[in-house]
Amino acid sequence: MLDDGELVTRDRAARELRRSTRTVNAAIADSGLKPVEAEPGRRELYKFGELKAAIEDRLQATADQTRNVSASAGLTAARQRFVEAKARAAEQEQRKREGELIEASEVRQWQLSVITIIRTRLLALPTKLAGRLGMASTLIERHEILKSEVYTMLRELAASGDAVIAHHEEAMKGALGTEQENA
Repeated sequence: MLDDGELVTRDRAARELRRSTRTVNAAIADSGLKPVEAEPGRRELYKFGELKAAIEDRLQATADQTRNVSASAGLTAARQRFVEAKARAAEQEQRKREGELIEASEVRQWQLSVITIIRTRLLALPTKLAGRLGMASTLIERHEILKSEVYTMLRELAASGDAVIAHHEEAMKGALGTEQENA
């Protein structure tokens, strides 16, 4: 390695510092470094230490700029994720207002009401059928009584399910009207 006070050309500095001549020229231009000796018709000479410092400054500035660009890109990506999340939330809110999206708690409440109706009707069957089954004399008659009552109960459940759905839809319309009035 050369001594810092030694005079060198741009090409020699590039070789010694293992940098391209283009990097050396850019460092000189950035730093405004002037040659120590520049006789007409001769190559410009620079103090090796000053040229080395100018190149290090340029490399540091380039590294800082790269870090700033990377940080900016990370911030841009974070902003993009934030905007996308807000857009998804707005879409979900719109779907709720239009009745396309239902809260999980509302679905559970609806399921519970349907299950309660089914359970009540099923538990009522033995009491409801006890007298008729006791009067039936054959197995076929008992089978027909049970089959007829089960089908009747299923039709009633289907009709009440429609009623529960209609009731739920009315409740949703009322809730949406209240939300829109509050907004």
